[in-house]
Amino acid sequence: MRFTIPTTLSLKDNQTLRELYKLEYDKEISPSKADQEAYRLMNFLAVLVESTTAPDQSLN
Repeated sequence: MRFTIPTTLSLKDNQTLRELYKLEYDKEISPSKADQEAYRLMNFLAVLVESTTAPDQSLN
């Protein structure tokens, strides 16, 4: 299973991520940095999902 990963967030999601980042790390990030961090997280999660849903490739 392959996922299409968006490279940017909606304006609302971007703002929400920046607010959560500020609460968690007490540091503000730019909208472009929020997009980059979201892309990295979504890419990581896609790899995990793809690796756990891949057909069994064991040797018989």
